[in-house]
Amino acid sequence: MRSADSGSATLRRASLLAALGLATALAACSGDTGPAGPAGAAGATGATGATGATGAQGVGLDPVTSTKPESCQTCHSLVGQNGHQATYNAYVDKSKLFMKFDSVDVTPPAGAVTTYTAKLNFTILKNSLPVIDATGIPSMLQKTFYVVAYNSQNRLFLNSKSQSAATVTPSGLNDGKYSLTFTGLTWDPKTPSTANCAKSGTAVPCDGAMFYGYIAQDLLPMESYVGTHYALYDNMSSAALGFGTLDKNNTAAFATTYQSNADVAACEGCHGKPYRKHGYREAVVTNSLTAMPTTANEVVTDFTPCKACHYDSRVGTDKVWQQIVADPLGWATGKAIGAGEYNYTASVMNDTHMSHAMEFAYPQSMAVCSTCHSVGTKLNNVLADQHFTAETCKSCHPVTDGGTTYPTEAGRAPSLNAMWTKSGMTFHANYDLNGGTDCTTCHNTNGNKLAKPMSGYHNGFQASSYTAQIYDATGKAYTSDLTETIDSISLPSCTSASCVLTIKGSAHSVSGNATQVAAVVPTIVVSLYGYDTKNFLISGHASAANGRRFLEYAVGAVDTVTACTPVAPATTCTTPVLWKTVSNANGAWEVTADLAVTRAPVNTVDTIPNLITAGKVKKAEVVALPLLTVGGKSVAINAVTKTIDLTNQAAIVADYYQGANAVVSEAKCNACHDALGSTFHNGSYGGNIVACRACHVPVTGASHLESQSRSIDSYVHAIHAFQAFDVQNVNFKDPVAAKRYAEHIEHVFPNFTMTNCEACHVTSKFSNSTATGAVTYNVPDQSESLPGLLSASATLKNGWYVLDSNGNYSVPAADRKISGVPAGQIPAYMTGPASRACGGCHRAEFVKEDDLNGLVSFNQHTGQNGYLVDTSQTSTTWTAVTAYVYGVIDNIMKYF
Repeated sequence: MRSADSGSATLRRASLLAALGLATALAACSGDTGPAGPAGAAGATGATGATGATGAQGVGLDPVTSTKPESCQTCHSLVGQNGHQATYNAYVDKSKLFMKFDSVDVTPPAGAVTTYTAKLNFTILKNSLPVIDATGIPSMLQKTFYVVAYNSQNRLFLNSKSQSAATVTPSGLNDGKYSLTFTGLTWDPKTPSTANCAKSGTAVPCDGAMFYGYIAQDLLPMESYVGTHYALYDNMSSAALGFGTLDKNNTAAFATTYQSNADVAACEGCHGKPYRKHGYREAVVTNSLTAMPTTANEVVTDFTPCKACHYDSRVGTDKVWQQIVADPLGWATGKAIGAGEYNYTASVMNDTHMSHAMEFAYPQSMAVCSTCHSVGTKLNNVLADQHFTAETCKSCHPVTDGGTTYPTEAGRAPSLNAMWTKSGMTFHANYDLNGGTDCTTCHNTNGNKLAKPMSGYHNGFQASSYTAQIYDATGKAYTSDLTETIDSISLPSCTSASCVLTIKGSAHSVSGNATQVAAVVPTIVVSLYGYDTKNFLISGHASAANGRRFLEYAVGAVDTVTACTPVAPATTCTTPVLWKTVSNANGAWEVTADLAVTRAPVNTVDTIPNLITAGKVKKAEVVALPLLTVGGKSVAINAVTKTIDLTNQAAIVADYYQGANAVVSEAKCNACHDALGSTFHNGSYGGNIVACRACHVPVTGASHLESQSRSIDSYVHAIHAFQAFDVQNVNFKDPVAAKRYAEHIEHVFPNFTMTNCEACHVTSKFSNSTATGAVTYNVPDQSESLPGLLSASATLKNGWYVLDSNGNYSVPAADRKISGVPAGQIPAYMTGPASRACGGCHRAEFVKEDDLNGLVSFNQHTGQNGYLVDTSQTSTTWTAVTAYVYGVIDNIMKYF
């Protein structure tokens, strides 16, 4: 029998033998490697494995919370005053260039020479030093000289002659003295009676004469008038020298001299002061080497210089003005004007009336004569019988029109044929209106009552076609007599349950017109300022969740209420009242508004009490829009506003971005518009820019203007850059509609350039501004201005258009670049205040020119240096445009 470990020994022997076998085998493999065998056949493709689980989504850049404030001020901090306004100021400030007419030498006919020669001697200084120039004064970019004769009895300017500056000769002494020779004169300018001042018939001796000329140097670099017939110069000068009744130094003769029935101040209201036609031809002229021309130092009466060019026998060449309104289709398609068509004299009256009534987008009615002809003697003179002629009527009214296919545009004077047809007086068409037809045979004030005199059709103050009446029948402005006041505002407490605002106000009449006072019906609007800025977070004019206006109410109207859902088991409930008229009698009124009741229909805006608690809203503007209807039309009465502190029982906040801290001046607006708002809204919207801002808020895109905000800055800038309204509704397949659009966008701001920011803006410092001497037209302070929404480019419904090389309608086109699909479509963007306000002008130019590259590049520039959030992109967070709007506002205002 084996011992206990004999098994282990056996195992050890087996292991040893195995190891020896393995060593033998390895030794056998240590020989030379044999040649590689052939590759085996490819195996079959295995089955596709199961798809792995989707990984977690990476963290993206949120388009709203990633927005950062604009950096525009880094490069453009003073662009308003040192760029735009400084350039315009160089145009209107005191010139460094002055010209003075020294004397006139006349050589009478002699021998074979049958005409007079007049040598005008003059001096030119710049910076009080003689201007040294060559023959023809080549350094002067504008240089024109005239001589004209005048008769003080028939008030005609005739025998005008211009002389080329090529005949200018320097004295040779380098003293700034020159002479210019008028040749071929049929009369002696120093003896005006040698000239005939009758347009036809028996000769009438003239009794006055004038030499007039202008020079200009140093063209200003203003891109805003490129492509127009305006040219603005840094330095310019006009001079005049009168004889006989045009000699201001001749007291006896000058008593009967020409006095214009128009007011140069009226031109200055729209066109800037001093008024310079075309940008360099002055209506008021001096004769000095040091003084800028004013009415105090003028050497001939205002507008007399204009008569040198617009004399009373000058043949008119701008016949297209009449064709625009008389034959719209012919105008649009380039129909040639016949030799006998639209003949007219290019007098000051005709050129002014025709250009404003037929060509330009004149903001008022031409029937309101008192705009240019002041009440009293001047207005009475132009409405006198002697001026009721075919020429006067045709200066505003076309004889014919485009008929039912192309009727006269709204705001234009209707055609004479249309008025005659309407009144059954078509026999008037038998008269020769191209001749000197005198309408006073029937239309006069001398006792012949066969027909009305001109003053019976135009009283000088009112226009039947006006949206609103500005003046009563006596010429008194309604704003000078009727006023509206907000007398008191209170807010005892404001909770989510009740936040009742009580507003009291009244209408007043300086003349004591109790009837009109009692007839005034104000509409009350309450808009909420956001984050202590000058902008409104919510407009009272906006739609509320109840389907009505958010906070807008006509005094005496039915109460506006919100919907109510009864709480079970009840089946009815008490509906809370939003607005309520407490009293309304004899022009005095009291209303209440429960601010806890209303809410804007956007999911990112809370109730008013909660907005106040959160600090997003602290102030509100209470606006009273006084509506008075006279003769079926709304008349102009200034709106009134009050800023209130919602955190302090509606205490009045003085001068909150108005008054001493105003952004713009209503008076400046009305210098051109007369009664702001009355021509494009109604009379109750006038006289108060804050009232405009209460509706024109940045949180909404412009409904009528592409790539603009409804905010007043963007809106007004685009309008005055002549961007067109509602382009999507224009029928560009119609030649007339297309050409009218093309004509509109080529108009120029009446200061001849948009760079005059102070045409509207004031230089007062913002109440919250930390900038010393801040003006209101530099880059906006972002702590005082909210972000804004820009509208998308419009989708055209009726094609696009192409103009030929002459600017006439050629053919319809498929589309334009900025509204093409998909690449050209410009979405609605949420952007910063500088991009919104300054871009109001710049984007308008790109839109007008259909410059997609320019518009995209400008947007990219403002986005890269601020923010430009595409509100058409949706996500789980930003599901709608309004979500983007209030999301961006909340995020940006955290920085301030």
